Amino acid sequence: MPAAFRQAACFWSGVADNELQLTRCTACGHITGFPHVGCPRCLAPTERVAVAGDGVITTYTVIRHWRPAAEHLPIVMAVIELDAGPEVVSSLVGDDRLDCRIGSRVRATERGWSELTQFELLS
Repeated sequence: MPAAFRQAACFWSGVADNELQLTRCTACGHITGFPHVGCPRCLAPTERVAVAGDGVITTYTVIRHWRPAAEHLPIVMAVIELDAGPEVVSSLVGDDRLDCRIGSRVRATERGWSELTQFELLS
Protein backbone atom coordinates (compact mmCIF):
# COMPACT_ATOMS: atom_id res chain seq x y z
CA MET A 1 0.00 0.00 0.00
CA PRO A 2 1.41 3.43 -0.90
CA ALA A 3 2.49 5.54 2.06
CA ALA A 4 -0.06 8.27 1.24
CA PHE A 5 -2.89 5.73 1.59
CA ARG A 6 -1.48 4.55 4.92
CA GLN A 7 -1.56 8.15 6.19
CA ALA A 8 -5.18 8.55 5.05
CA ALA A 9 -6.08 5.23 6.73
CA CYS A 10 -4.81 6.66 10.03
CA PHE A 11 -7.04 9.70 9.53
CA TRP A 12 -10.12 7.54 8.91
CA SER A 13 -9.36 5.32 11.90
CA GLY A 14 -9.31 8.50 13.98
CA VAL A 15 -12.70 9.47 12.56
CA ALA A 16 -14.02 6.01 13.50
CA ASP A 17 -12.70 6.50 17.06
CA ASN A 18 -14.22 10.01 17.28
CA GLU A 19 -10.77 11.61 17.43
CA LEU A 20 -9.58 14.66 15.55
CA GLN A 21 -6.20 13.57 14.18
CA LEU A 22 -3.71 15.82 12.43
CA THR A 23 -0.28 15.30 10.91
CA ARG A 24 2.79 16.46 12.88
CA CYS A 25 6.37 16.59 11.61
CA THR A 26 8.72 14.43 13.66
CA ALA A 27 11.58 16.92 13.08
CA CYS A 28 10.23 20.47 13.18
CA GLY A 29 6.84 19.87 14.87
CA HIS A 30 4.81 21.61 12.14
CA ILE A 31 1.15 20.51 12.31
CA THR A 32 -1.12 20.25 9.29
CA GLY A 33 -4.61 18.89 8.84
CA PHE A 34 -4.05 17.03 5.60
CA PRO A 35 -2.41 13.58 5.72
CA HIS A 36 1.19 14.05 4.52
CA VAL A 37 3.91 11.43 4.18
CA GLY A 38 6.57 14.14 4.48
CA CYS A 39 6.46 17.52 6.17
CA PRO A 40 5.52 20.29 3.72
CA ARG A 41 8.11 22.56 5.40
CA CYS A 42 11.19 20.35 5.88
CA LEU A 43 10.26 17.04 4.16
CA ALA A 44 10.97 14.99 7.31
CA PRO A 45 8.67 12.05 8.19
CA THR A 46 5.34 12.77 9.84
CA GLU A 47 3.14 11.10 12.42
CA ARG A 48 -0.54 11.27 13.26
CA VAL A 49 -1.49 12.92 16.55
CA ALA A 50 -4.83 13.36 18.26
CA VAL A 51 -5.53 17.00 19.16
CA ALA A 52 -8.17 18.85 21.13
CA GLY A 53 -10.82 20.11 18.76
CA ASP A 54 -11.04 23.69 19.99
CA GLY A 55 -10.76 26.58 17.58
CA VAL A 56 -12.18 29.81 16.22
CA ILE A 57 -14.33 30.47 13.14
CA THR A 58 -12.46 32.53 10.54
CA THR A 59 -15.27 32.54 7.96
CA TYR A 60 -18.51 30.69 7.30
CA THR A 61 -21.46 30.33 4.95
CA VAL A 62 -25.03 29.14 5.44
CA ILE A 63 -26.44 26.59 2.99
CA ARG A 64 -30.22 26.78 2.88
CA HIS A 65 -30.95 24.62 -0.19
CA TRP A 66 -29.26 21.27 -0.78
CA ARG A 67 -31.32 18.22 -1.67
CA PRO A 68 -28.88 15.49 -0.55
CA ALA A 69 -28.96 16.79 3.04
CA ALA A 70 -32.35 18.50 3.15
CA GLU A 71 -33.15 17.13 6.62
CA HIS A 72 -30.08 18.92 8.05
CA LEU A 73 -30.79 22.37 6.61
CA PRO A 74 -29.74 25.01 7.18
CA ILE A 75 -26.14 23.79 7.15
CA VAL A 76 -23.43 26.12 8.43
CA MET A 77 -20.06 25.40 6.80
CA ALA A 78 -17.12 27.08 8.49
CA VAL A 79 -13.40 27.50 8.15
CA ILE A 80 -12.05 26.85 11.64
CA GLU A 81 -8.58 27.77 12.80
CA LEU A 82 -7.74 25.11 15.36
CA ASP A 83 -5.84 26.04 18.50
CA ALA A 84 -3.35 23.36 17.37
CA GLY A 85 -2.52 25.50 14.32
CA PRO A 86 -4.05 24.46 11.00
CA GLU A 87 -7.39 25.43 9.51
CA VAL A 88 -10.09 22.86 8.74
CA VAL A 89 -13.40 23.13 6.91
CA SER A 90 -16.35 21.54 8.63
CA SER A 91 -19.99 22.02 9.46
CA LEU A 92 -21.48 23.31 12.69
CA VAL A 93 -24.15 21.42 14.58
CA GLY A 94 -26.52 22.36 17.37
CA ASP A 95 -29.67 24.42 17.59
CA ASP A 96 -27.60 27.60 18.02
CA ARG A 97 -25.43 27.05 14.90
CA LEU A 98 -27.02 30.04 13.11
CA ASP A 99 -25.79 32.28 15.94
CA CYS A 100 -22.17 31.81 14.83
CA ARG A 101 -20.01 34.78 13.95
CA ILE A 102 -16.46 35.24 12.74
CA GLY A 103 -14.39 34.87 15.90
CA SER A 104 -16.84 32.48 17.61
CA ARG A 105 -15.18 29.72 19.63
CA VAL A 106 -16.05 26.14 18.65
CA ARG A 107 -15.25 22.61 19.78
CA ALA A 108 -15.26 19.30 17.90
CA THR A 109 -18.22 17.12 18.80
CA GLU A 110 -19.41 13.57 18.29
CA ARG A 111 -23.06 14.51 18.09
CA GLY A 112 -23.18 15.57 14.46
CA TRP A 113 -24.96 13.99 11.51
CA SER A 114 -21.83 13.35 9.42
CA GLU A 115 -19.21 10.66 9.86
CA LEU A 116 -16.61 13.44 9.67
CA THR A 117 -15.72 15.65 12.60
CA GLN A 118 -18.21 18.45 13.14
CA PHE A 119 -18.11 21.38 15.52
CA GLU A 120 -20.45 23.11 17.96
CA LEU A 121 -20.44 26.65 19.32
CA LEU A 122 -19.04 27.22 22.78
CA SER A 123 -21.10 29.43 25.06
